Formats: sequence, C-alpha cells, structure tokens
Amino acid sequence: MNVLCNKTHPVIVILCRVLYCYLFIFNLFSQNNPKYIDSLLQELNHSHHDSTLAKMYLDLSLAYEKLDVSKAIIYAQKSLEIYQKSNDDYRMIKVWYRLGEQYKDIGDYQNALKYGIKLLQSSDKIKDKRLRYRTKLDGLHLMIGVYFITDFIKAYPYIKEQLFIAKQIKDKEDEGIAQYNMGNYFIYSAFTEKEDSIKKYQYLDSAYESYTSAMNIFNSSVIPDKVSHILSCKENIATIYNHKLQYDKAIAYYLEIMRTYEEMKDYDGMVSTYNNISTCLMSIKKHNEAIDYLNKGISTCEKVGIYTYLPYLYSNLSEAYEKVGDYKNALLYSKRSKAVNDSIMDIEKSKNIQELSVKYETQLKDAENKILKSRTERQKIISWSIGIMLLLLSLVTFLVYKAYQNKNRVNRLITIQKQLIEQRNKDIIDSIIYAKRIQHAILPSLKIWKELLPNSFVLYLPKDKVAGDFYWMEDMEDYIYVAAADCTGHGVPGAIVSVICSNALTKAVIEDKQVETNGILDTTQSIVVEKLSKAEENIQDGMDICLIRIDKKDRRHIQYSGANRPLYIVSEKGEIQEIKPDKQPIGKYDNEQPFNKQDIILSSNDTIYLATDGYSDQFGGDKDKKFSAKSLRKLLSDIANKNIEQQKEIFLDTHIKWRGKLEQTDDITVIGIKIT
Repeated sequence: MNVLCNKTHPVIVILCRVLYCYLFIFNLFSQNNPKYIDSLLQELNHSHHDSTLAKMYLDLSLAYEKLDVSKAIIYAQKSLEIYQKSNDDYRMIKVWYRLGEQYKDIGDYQNALKYGIKLLQSSDKIKDKRLRYRTKLDGLHLMIGVYFITDFIKAYPYIKEQLFIAKQIKDKEDEGIAQYNMGNYFIYSAFTEKEDSIKKYQYLDSAYESYTSAMNIFNSSVIPDKVSHILSCKENIATIYNHKLQYDKAIAYYLEIMRTYEEMKDYDGMVSTYNNISTCLMSIKKHNEAIDYLNKGISTCEKVGIYTYLPYLYSNLSEAYEKVGDYKNALLYSKRSKAVNDSIMDIEKSKNIQELSVKYETQLKDAENKILKSRTERQKIISWSIGIMLLLLSLVTFLVYKAYQNKNRVNRLITIQKQLIEQRNKDIIDSIIYAKRIQHAILPSLKIWKELLPNSFVLYLPKDKVAGDFYWMEDMEDYIYVAAADCTGHGVPGAIVSVICSNALTKAVIEDKQVETNGILDTTQSIVVEKLSKAEENIQDGMDICLIRIDKKDRRHIQYSGANRPLYIVSEKGEIQEIKPDKQPIGKYDNEQPFNKQDIILSSNDTIYLATDGYSDQFGGDKDKKFSAKSLRKLLSDIANKNIEQQKEIFLDTHIKWRGKLEQTDDITVIGIKIT
C-alpha cells in the first residue's frame, strides 16, 4: 500500500484510493509509524477531491493520536469541516467520536462532553437499528470516560444504558466493558465511604459481582484484547480483596496475574504486580517474603531499563527492612529512592528537550514540502502563460501569487499559534499531574498512620489537584512526630514549596537527630532558607506549621512548637485550650528568633487538634463571610463527646454546608488525635 502511494502515475493513485477502504484494517498496525505518516502527507499533496481530502485528514488524525494529540485534533477538525459542507452525517459521526476521545486525552473535558452529547442526540435520528445503537454506544463510552475522571457519580446512568444496549444488540465485548465500568463505579463509590462502614463493603461486593460477570463474558467470547480485558478484571478483584483485608485471596489473584504477565513478557505489568504482592505481604507481617518480591521488581527494572518504578520499589523496600529491624538497609534504600527520583526528573527534562527537537525537525520538513509545492505551482503557471498575453498574464500571476503567499503565511501563523497554545495547555496539565504524583509520595501512608495513631483522623482537602498544605509524620524509637503545615500559596507553586519543607522536616529529625520540637523547627528554618536562597530572585515563600511530639511510653506527655499555627486541646466536657504559637513563619523573616517549645501533660480522653488556616478562612454562610477561628473553636467544643470518626464527618459536613455553592477558598488540613 505504501509503495503504491509513493508513485505519481494517475492510474496508480486512483487504485490506491479505491483499495484504501479495503486495506484500512491492515494500516492500523502501522499508523504510529513516521513512515506511514510521511506517505499520507505525500498522498495528501496529490489529492484535490473533497471526499479524498476528508478521508486523508481523518487518517492523519488517527496516525497522530499516539504521537501528538494536538496535531490529531487539527486534522480531525479539517476532516469535519469538509464532511459538514457535504452534509455527510455518517462520516461526521466517526469524526465526532475521534475528537471526543482526543479532547479527553488532553484534559479538555468540556469539548469531550460536547461531542459525546452530539453522538447521543444524533443516534436517535438514525434509522438503521444496529448503526443507531453503535453510535449511541460511542457517545456513552465518551460520557462515561469523562465522568469517571471529573465526577464519577454522573457516570452511573450512562453505564446502565451502555449495558442495556450491549445486551440488546448482543455485543459481548461492549457488554463485558459495561459490566467492567459498573465495577469501576462501585469501587469508586466504596472509596468515598469511611473505613469499615457497611456501605463500603456492600459497594465492594457489588464491584466484585460486576468484575466477575465481565470476566466470564470475556472468557466465553472471541474478542480483540481478550487477555488485557481479563487482566484488568483480575487486578481490580485483587484490589477489592485487599481493601476487604482478605490478603491471601488478593495474593492468589496477583500471582495468577503475574504468571500471565511473565508469559506475555510484559515487564511493566510484572513489576507493578511484584509491588502489589509485596504490599499485601507487608500487611500480613510477612516482611521477608515482601522483600523477595520487591527485589524481583527492582531486578526486572534494572534488567529492562524501567526506571520510573524504582523510587516506589526502593521506598517500599526501605519500609520492609525497617520492619525486620535492618535499619542499615532501610536507610540505604530510602536514600536510593530519593536519588533515583531526582535522576528521573532530570531524564524527564532531557526527554522534553528531545521532543522539542523532533517537533522542530518535523516542522522544518513540512515547510520544505510546502516550499517545493509552491515552486512547482509557480513553474506550471509560467509555462501556461508563454505566448498568451505574456506581459499582462505575468502581472496577474504575480498578484495572484502574492495573495496566495500572504494567505498561506497568515494560515501558517494561525496554525502554529494554535498548536503552541494547545501544546502549552498539555504541558501544564502533564506538569500538574506529575506534581500531584510527587506530592502524594511525601504524604505519610494513612495505613501506617492508623497503626501508630488508631484513634485519630486526617481531613485533607486540597483546593486544586496539588496543594500548599501537607500533613507529616515520623515514627522514631521513643517518639511520634506529627505536623499540619501550610506553605505559601496553593496549586503547583504551593506544592513545590511543600516538597521542600516536608523534606526539610524529615532531614531535621532523621539526619540531624533533632529530638525537641523547637530544635526541629530551627533546623527546618535553616534548611528552607538555604534552599530558597539559591534562586536568583529574592523568594519570600515559607511555611506556617503546628508540630507536636507524642511520647510513646506515656501518650499524655506531648511537646508542641508552632510557627503561626496554634494547637487546640479539648477536654471530654468540651473545655477548650488554645496553645499560642511563635508569631513568625518558617522561611525568610526580618526579625527571626529561635522557636520556643511547650511541654504539656494531657488528661485521658483529651483530644488535640492541629489545623491550617484553610478551614477557618473558608467563605460561606448566609452573608458570604469567613467561617472564622471563633466558629472553629466552638465546633471543636461541640463535638468533643463524639468518637473520632464522627468528628471527621462533622468537620466535612460543616465545611460543605458553610461553603454552599462558593469555591473552596484555600487548601484545608485538620488532624484530630484522641488521647486514651
């Protein structure tokens, strides 16, 4: 096919276009190949009929989907414009679906939903029953995909309709996918419920039934990607067993999954499964076996060059060695985790530079092709003009050519600007997702948190995908350290400062061996100021923090230090005591003073609260005012006699009711710990 398309003989070109439809399925295997794209671009230069151009534009859009989604959208829009002019509804439907998927891939969910709705509305006008259902399924697929990302509750009615239609037309693959989507809906619902609630386990059971139904359908059918569909079901069933604390069953599924990945030589899948098995083994205290699987994962990564998993594997291996008392290896792999994570970030920067270089070369080649085409056209015009009013036609040719050249220049500028804007948007979204992944890595595991402080809660509500707030914990031999911190700003800038501050706290405790809370804050202050001073600009960012130390021998004995954030102590009867902080931040400060500490002896059933200012600063209520520190103290006093889980629910419900329809003002972190 590609050889034929490279010829210029008109008969061969016509044959290519006729055969194109019949050979389309074979071209799918080469659509991500740059040579295939080059052949399409060359054929595009020789195509002038609208229907052929529209088809070529759509093929280019499909070819660019895995390479450059922004270009894929541009070509799909060109194809759609031609089909709209010719009122070709059937082919417009195909383009709508591709555009919906492409906009979803770059995070433009509003446009993705727009095309999903178009597909659903247009399906009702199609007379052919199977085509009508097929179009509706495409629209449902888009709506479900977007709502699973943005608001999964809204996906439910679309999944029900997807399952109903798939059964109507007896499409086993779509029926299996609908059951799988239903399982995803139930498992997402389970994760929104509080731990150990009856409703959570009901959702998990429903998810298990849906995944099992999907797996049975896939097993009994001859469909594409059968193995990957079944693996997805098994992985989610293993996750369900994990959350139901049935670790033996989860491990059995993971072992089955691992064998499949090993047969397929899918190294990414193998490494991920080794890590999942080790997590389950850690949960049932089989730390040595967990170490074996983590080492298998590391060995596989090093063998085939998959470095992105290494920070997580090293971090988990460090934790496993700590559990078996091998503190030397625990420290070694903790350092390796940080070192590899830093090197991966450097590699990502290098890859971005390489991608920009490739794009530049591609654009340069496109420009050369356009110049070549322009020269050919000019030569034709000159040859046609000889002998027929040479002087007059030369003048006309010149004017037409200048107009054509100006129009092309304007179109090129518009296209380049559009591509730059779309690429910038994509880069921003990718950066935010990567920042979120890094920030989540610095937060302590809630599972470990519950093991160390079973009678406690953490309410963590970032304003954006990433946050300036963070909560922090370090478990040392004699003490547990806990903090709630608020770094300057929110979103990506706040997240960057939070990573610096969290690492500084950990370094102060683990490497600098600081034990007293004021010493930890003084050391953290020095580290943060040193890091931020390296920048060429004068950076005034910093952190407010409430830090406590809990004595493991007698948890009533605590020590507190604070930077602009107080500690609240509430008795069982609702009597509240506010311990004042030092009135200075962690960071550059004109009148910097050493931090103070306060040793406090609590009574049994006292509850201590650490909070950033986000909760009290939330605007809302009847008059759109701040919730205020005074209202926060009253709330703490009112809920003193409730159990710790009820307190968390009351905090969340009160915030939601107060906020109403207003946006969240700032990141929110509240930590409650009951002393028993």
